[in-house]
Amino acid sequence: MSISKCVYCGSTAFGPGCPYSAHRRHFHAGDAKRCCWCNSVAQGPSCPFNPFGKNHIHGVEFNQMMGDSVENGIVLGYLMKTLSEPYTNTKAFSLKLIDENGTILRKPETDEEKVAFGVLEEYMITIKKLLGNKLDMVNTLATVKLQESMSIQDYERINAEKLKYKEEFKKLGESFNKLTQEAHLKGLSTGAIEEIIVNSIFNKK
Repeated sequence: MSISKCVYCGSTAFGPGCPYSAHRRHFHAGDAKRCCWCNSVAQGPSCPFNPFGKNHIHGVEFNQMMGDSVENGIVLGYLMKTLSEPYTNTKAFSLKLIDENGTILRKPETDEEKVAFGVLEEYMITIKKLLGNKLDMVNTLATVKLQESMSIQDYERINAEKLKYKEEFKKLGESFNKLTQEAHLKGLSTGAIEEIIVNSIFNKK
């Protein structure tokens, strides 16, 4: 029988005392029959340790929520990155498919060009032009809201952790981009690739 451990610190304890989580509470995500926060088999409200509410959250529910969250995050991250990126930084620009203002110069013909500028990329240019300079304001407001939702200590700690993992995630990102490009060249859509990524991370069937 496997022993349940906190995903942050590896302890078998439940409740307060976790040195690494932002809410300082242990979190166990593996058991579908027990609450991730308090280890109870109960359902519904009355969890004493859930920092976000009173409901018990069982492992299977958490994994599903995280899967949905990551899936949404991938889509949102792609959208925000694409919308924020100057046209001159895109592959479509380097292949002379669009100009520095996002104006389409010609239709893609080769496999490389079709990957660089498909229906989704053309759609994103339309959205970007409609938003104009409002996107910077949206990004700024989102950052402010995030900062307001946490203490100064937590914000500083999270920034330190981000720097710590930056290089490792950069390496993963390079491999991820290469694999994604190969998948696109094989004919997979962006949606299909996102589904594969989420299913792989959370071992969904």
